[in-house]
Amino acid sequence: MIGDMTNLPFHDESFDGVVTRYTFHHLQHPIQALTEMIRVTAKGGHIVVLDATPHKDKKDAYNHFERLRDPSHTTALYPLELISLSSSCNSSIELVATQSSSLTLDAIGLINRAFPVEVNREELLHLLRSDVGINALDFNARYSNDVSNRLLVSFPQTIVVWKKL
Repeated sequence: MIGDMTNLPFHDESFDGVVTRYTFHHLQHPIQALTEMIRVTAKGGHIVVLDATPHKDKKDAYNHFERLRDPSHTTALYPLELISLSSSCNSSIELVATQSSSLTLDAIGLINRAFPVEVNREELLHLLRSDVGINALDFNARYSNDVSNRLLVSFPQTIVVWKKL
């Protein structure tokens, strides 16, 4: 079913749990989306959000690169911002768990699946190659230690789990 995350077409407390993966950084109103996720979750159920979460000091550079790569990108929140969204939802939920990690991908494959408008794919790869050993973009761009010497990137990510009281 296709719907608007800020106005879900479901009754209150319709689900035992609600999960979203790599969505919030595309939303203009993530608090509204989380509020709706909470609304449709039954008491005792869980709300799970997994999203890209750059380091606080690298957030601006990270988001700039991601907007170049994919114009549908709005803003990736740093981990504490994502966790703190719930405080704006006026709802009875409690934080159950959080975990930060990274997702490693082949940079060329990532760029080949990109939708750049302002730059071309080669310019995106150049930005990543230029960031090897610097990590200003918070992608930990690096070359693999095998014979392929592939350019790798790691997306910082955080999973947050709340329980509806």
